[in-house]
Amino acid sequence: MKQFLWVFLALVLYAGRANAYTIQPVDGLWGITEEQNLAIGRAFNIEVSDAIVVITMYAYNASRAPTFYAAAGALDANNRVTATMSEPQGGTCLGCSVTNGRALSTPGVMSFEFTSSTTGFVTLPGEARKAIIKGTITRPAAPAGLLGTWIFNYITNSTAVVFSEAYRLNTIRAPGPYGRGLVTNTEFTVSCEYQTSGSLAGEVFCVRFLGSSATIERSMRLKWFGNLMDGAWYIAGNPAATPNSFAARRMFSISGNENDIKRGETEPLDVTERISAFRDALNSAALTP
Repeated sequence: MKQFLWVFLALVLYAGRANAYTIQPVDGLWGITEEQNLAIGRAFNIEVSDAIVVITMYAYNASRAPTFYAAAGALDANNRVTATMSEPQGGTCLGCSVTNGRALSTPGVMSFEFTSSTTGFVTLPGEARKAIIKGTITRPAAPAGLLGTWIFNYITNSTAVVFSEAYRLNTIRAPGPYGRGLVTNTEFTVSCEYQTSGSLAGEVFCVRFLGSSATIERSMRLKWFGNLMDGAWYIAGNPAATPNSFAARRMFSISGNENDIKRGETEPLDVTERISAFRDALNSAALTP
C-alpha cells in the first residue's frame, strides 16, 4: 500500500527492538466507548503484526469535514504504543485517475494503552485519556451464529503456558435461563450459549465437561467478535477463582445444511445432567461481580 509508505518508514526505528508486551489487541475496528451511541462517530482500524501496530483513524478535522489519519508504532512492555499521526490529502477519488497522495500535516501524537485484547485507552492530541473498545461485528444471531469449528486457546496466567483444543460445535439444544439455545459438539463435552438477558447479557458463556461426566472442568466468560472470542476461563467452573486468559478463533463454519446441524433428537443418557450443570455454572457466574 504505497499510500502508507510514509507511515511504514518510521518503523525502521523499531526493526531490532524486542518488545515484551503481554497483550495483543484484536485486529479490526475499535471505537471510543463514550461515543458508541453517536450516529456517525469516530473509529480506529487497528492491525497488529508481532509488536508493530498500524492505526487508521476515521475522524473529522477542525472544520468538521471527514478525514482520516494514519500512524504506526511498536507495543512496549507496558502494552502501550505511541505514534505520530499523519493526515493525507490528494489521493485517488472515486472514478478518478490514479493520483499519488501526500502527507498534509502531522496533527500530533496518539497514545494507546491496551488492558486486554479488546479494551484499552487512547489519548489523542488536545483530548483527555478515554476508554476504547473493540467494535462488534455483524453476525448471524445466536445460537446458529456460534456454529463451526473453533480452536480454544487456554492461557495459564501464572506460568504463561498455552494449550489449545479444537471443537466442532454443530448441535443446537434447548436454551438456558438467559439465552436462546445451547450450542455443543456432538459428544456434548463442550457447551456455549450467547446470553441475551441477565447480568451476563452480551457475553458468551461456555463450559467444558470432565470426560463423559456432568462435572464441569472449566468455564469461560467471553466477548464474541464474529470469528473470534476473547475473555477468561476459570478452573472447575468456579467464577470466584482467579481468571486465566482465553481466546478462540473459528477456523471453519457450518454450511447450514440439515446434515451439518444437529438438533439433539437422539440424546445420550446424561444430557439432562449436563444441561443442569451448565445452568448451575451459569447462575454462579451471574452472581459474581
